[in-house]
Order: sequence, then C-alpha cells, then structure tokens
Amino acid sequence: MKKDSVISIVLLLALSSLFYACGSKKGSNKSGEISKMDTINFTYSKIEGIGLDSVYNRRDPSDIIKVGDTYYIWYTRMISPQRSGYWGNIAYATSTDECHTWQEQ
Repeated sequence: MKKDSVISIVLLLALSSLFYACGSKKGSNKSGEISKMDTINFTYSKIEGIGLDSVYNRRDPSDIIKVGDTYYIWYTRMISPQRSGYWGNIAYATSTDECHTWQEQ
C-alpha cells in the first residue's frame, strides 16, 4: 500500500471512532429514549466583602488560591450598569477566615 492510502485509512478509522463515541446516548434506555436525570440542588451562601453590591458588578471568578493562611480570588469588576460592551477591570480580594469574609484589594 502507498503511504497516502495508509494515512487515509487510519484517518477514516479515527474519525469513525470519534463519530461513534460522540453519537452514543449516555443515560439512554434500551428503546433509545433518554432517561430523566437526577435533579441537582444547590444553595448560595452569603459572604461579606465581595457579595451583592449596589455599585459594582463582580463576575468571572478564578479558582480560590490559598497561600499560607490567606485565600485569594481574582474576578472582573465593573461599575454596574455603565454601558454595553466589555469594560471591566481585574480585581482581587483576600480572606483570612476560610472564605467567610473578604477584603477587596
């Protein structure tokens, strides 16, 4: 076989596997119908320092990082609402009481 033919066959097999995997119906029953998923429940916890605010809108938080005894979080902060478009600044806050209260820096 020529090298181009072998590459074409390998590519075809790889794409076929990908389409088969993406088309599988996880959570389906024998008739092919998708079964009802479990409901996910969650709650919001009120935090002090960077929670709801009448002036600032905070979004896009990073993961919380702990260095020593201090926790850090970065996020986008905007004066809310000012205008359409992306006009936020990167801000961060710290906590020393296991994330119950935060001090915006």
